[in-house]
Amino acid sequence: MKSPILFLVVLALQGFLWVTPPLAEASQRSVVVKVFSETVYNYDYPRMWPRGPLKKTVSTSGSGTAFLVDYDDRLFLVTAAHVISGPRTPDFIEAEGIRVERNQITEASFRFRVSHLAARPQKIAVDRHSDLAVIMIEREVLDALNLRPLRSSRTHDASRSVLRWGRSSRGPLSVDEQVRVWGFPGTTQPQVNPGDMRVTSVQPNYFVLNSGIEGGYSGGPVVDNDDNLVGVAARSTDRQARCAPLNALLTLLKEFDERAVNYRDGMPPLF
Repeated sequence: MKSPILFLVVLALQGFLWVTPPLAEASQRSVVVKVFSETVYNYDYPRMWPRGPLKKTVSTSGSGTAFLVDYDDRLFLVTAAHVISGPRTPDFIEAEGIRVERNQITEASFRFRVSHLAARPQKIAVDRHSDLAVIMIEREVLDALNLRPLRSSRTHDASRSVLRWGRSSRGPLSVDEQVRVWGFPGTTQPQVNPGDMRVTSVQPNYFVLNSGIEGGYSGGPVVDNDDNLVGVAARSTDRQARCAPLNALLTLLKEFDERAVNYRDGMPPLF
């Protein structure tokens, strides 16, 4: 007969093996963070009678995932563009079932929260084609979050980052390769997407996955089986997900100073 103590130890070890996720929760928490944005627009609605425009207000909001990148000794939050800007183009916005032309907008206010902290973006650069956003916020907020940045340099400091930037040894991403997405799919704790997620198409400006991902994963890092960053989760349908590749993110980081817009006095930039 087995010792009762030994039997309990075996059960405990089995339980640990069964419930341990692919990536330790502590590691996920140190890399990704939940973000939320809301924009309120005041605009003039044209009308024939009585004369003069009618003042109206609409709002858009978004939530998703972000992660921290150290590029050229500066820290940036990376997420998906639609997470911070909603259904918007340079010419109009769509909110609450209403299309508002940009020249109708008279005033706008923007709220941005990173985890539990309110944050004021200092500069924001957006690549709408790849659905990417790179954000510079106050250093005090970043210090309070205690995130580990990905270092986009050839000398990777493994002690400071759980993820690795790119993968020089394995070559470019290929069709049928297995990947994972980290993020917050309607949860307070970070998750790794379940299931066998694989690349079905690789294009110069995006790559496609064989199944959809929940909205909260938007903006989260897409990693290979060796935890190398290969892209950023962008838009998704029920059947597939489109992701921004690493080269698109690197281009936006390189061109940040030329493409970024300033955040001033509570007014959000209209991308």
